[in-house]
Amino acid sequence: MNPKTIFAVYGSANTGKSSTIKNIFGLLKMAYPTTPIKHLHSPGADISLIMKINDVLIGIESQGDPNSRLAESLQRFKKEKCNIIVCTTRNWGGTVFAVESLKPEFIIIWHHKKAEPIIKLQDRRNKVLARIIFNKIKKLL
Repeated sequence: MNPKTIFAVYGSANTGKSSTIKNIFGLLKMAYPTTPIKHLHSPGADISLIMKINDVLIGIESQGDPNSRLAESLQRFKKEKCNIIVCTTRNWGGTVFAVESLKPEFIIIWHHKKAEPIIKLQDRRNKVLARIIFNKIKKLL
């Protein structure tokens, strides 16, 4: 069995972190269209869910702002025995501490999301990073 892993996309506000996470979810849904999905919150601008692919539970949380539901979602993913977690955080502070608190049970792979002033380039970069993380997840399945 592969080690439990967190893929954390971090950066300052409005850099495309949540969009990147939603792109990862879209790639997983396309690659595994029959996978069961358990929505933890009503789907809206942000997502919080658990998917099961090849007996591997993947927790996905796109909300990573300070005072968001991130800490609650991480604890729920841990309680539900997710093997992989995909989430966002800011550069420092409570959201980073919430992710770090899951060590050593989980290894954490950080991906920095930088601001991109050109909107078309930001969307493209979001998709590129999503594809990179998606490919890493596939290797763990």
